[in-house]
Amino acid sequence: MRKRLIITMFIIIMMPTGCKKSNAETPTKDLDKDKIKNKKQVIEELLKKIGGGLPKSSLQLFEAEIMDLKKNKIKLSSYKGKVIFLNLWATWCPPCRAEMPSMESLYKKFKDKDFVIIAVSQGEDLNTIKNFLKKNNYTFPIFIDIKNEIAKSYGAGSIPTSYLIDKDGFIIARFVGGRDWFSDEAIELINELVKDSPGV
Repeated sequence: MRKRLIITMFIIIMMPTGCKKSNAETPTKDLDKDKIKNKKQVIEELLKKIGGGLPKSSLQLFEAEIMDLKKNKIKLSSYKGKVIFLNLWATWCPPCRAEMPSMESLYKKFKDKDFVIIAVSQGEDLNTIKNFLKKNNYTFPIFIDIKNEIAKSYGAGSIPTSYLIDKDGFIIARFVGGRDWFSDEAIELINELVKDSPGV
């Protein structure tokens, strides 16, 4: 009789602890889902403020081969795992030139994080780009796409056109025309994108 009483008391004591543990697990999972949902909402709101077009469906990074200023050929996919700011531009384009100082500021702020700017000149030769850079001390990476493969593949009808590509290699937004890329909204957007959170 005494043994049964001890066992019954033990079960009664242990039951609340077990319930508390299982109840604590569910809200944590819900909080994680809410966090991911809120992050996506924040990113979408910031994109709208900056004037970024949200894609209707997931569009993967085009496997283009570009050339750097030392004539090294590089594939865009080699930057997968970073947030990519892909900018299509030309030296003769006034809006392209106008947005470059803010791109430089953005690059300097985030270059040590999982972020890269890839500025791809459209249909211009190496000497034209080098002469342009002699007058402008930009440090963000500049490449050449002589055949305009990227513009054709993405349907970019005008420049500047910029794309934001997430760490998984999916385009999340397209921006047609020049922007202030060092605005509070742009900085906040890149901050959100470089954060290591699942589901983004």
